[in-house]
Amino acid sequence: MAQSSQTFLGTWEIAMCIIQPGTGPSNQDPTGIEGTVMKLEESGDVTWTVSAGAEDLPLISCETYDVFHTTLSNVVIRFGAHQGHIIEFRVDQPESPDQMLMTCDGWCLLHCRRSTTSEPGAAMDATFSLLPALEDGYFSDLTIVASNDKKFAVHLCILQLSAPELDWSAEPPPLTGLREDVVGTMLHYLYAECLPANLSELTAFQCINAASSYPSLAPFTTLCQHYLRNMALKQQIVSLVNDMHTCASHIIQHLSNKPAPASDSLNTNPAKLCFVVRQSLREAAVAGAKLVMLCDLFSKRKVDLTRDQRHEIIRYAKSRLPIFMNQLHRFLVSLKTTLSSMSPAQRQEIATYLVPEVCVWQTASCL
Repeated sequence: MAQSSQTFLGTWEIAMCIIQPGTGPSNQDPTGIEGTVMKLEESGDVTWTVSAGAEDLPLISCETYDVFHTTLSNVVIRFGAHQGHIIEFRVDQPESPDQMLMTCDGWCLLHCRRSTTSEPGAAMDATFSLLPALEDGYFSDLTIVASNDKKFAVHLCILQLSAPELDWSAEPPPLTGLREDVVGTMLHYLYAECLPANLSELTAFQCINAASSYPSLAPFTTLCQHYLRNMALKQQIVSLVNDMHTCASHIIQHLSNKPAPASDSLNTNPAKLCFVVRQSLREAAVAGAKLVMLCDLFSKRKVDLTRDQRHEIIRYAKSRLPIFMNQLHRFLVSLKTTLSSMSPAQRQEIATYLVPEVCVWQTASCL
């Protein structure tokens, strides 16, 4: 019975790695990947908790995965992408759904077991944050007032540790009189050393301007500038995808059947059909160029993005696939409608007109 993709969701620990003969060290030697934990998420993301000695393995650099069912009733998990390549494993669960054997032909066999319980020291390793102290305001000993009289109850000891160069005992204290969203963002950074998740570009710009008065907050300014560059990259990617959608829509419009005199329809006017084909090829070439630009842009800049930002872009690209498929379907329907309505004589006439044009295009493409 075919296995659902949901079967593999969750956290898995690599208990054993067996190297296939002739592809590496003896299959009895430890590889270093044992103990590595991978978490397969419903969004298609894979998160690794790496054991010592496994940091340099190509598999660990993969951040996404897909589950495929082959015609032979096999299940394949593809991890991607390491230097533009995917790493493919054939998956079997012969004993129980809490264990799986992952086989990569020409490399190794991974014996994985589902991890359902937390380690005893997991609570000690949990991420600690001071943000609850800022959000709740308990035991605060200082108040910073924004320009709209919004009061932020803060803690002098935390601020002095985060920005010791500033005189927090001054009257009024630093950050007083700034916009509420700017004060909130800067305090979020001082308490957590990161930017808030819902930061807007306008607020980031205003934070940069406000922080210019405090040289000790240069790392905060750098973080805001990095955030704005990443947001600009996301906007570029969205713009390129929209341009490709526009090109596809233009091609569909060229081939769609619009009411026209019989002498001016695509079926009876070879010159107009040739023009439509040229325009469609031009739009297709533009869309192809936009796709190359998008891939090149993402490849060059992905190292500047956080993991969440990279995954957000990947999820956005996946969300556009149904729209592209719908446009492709409309294009094929329009093409079929145009061609099926032609009589044999019309097809012969159009072929006689188009063949020399095709020869010219072929000659030009060989230059």
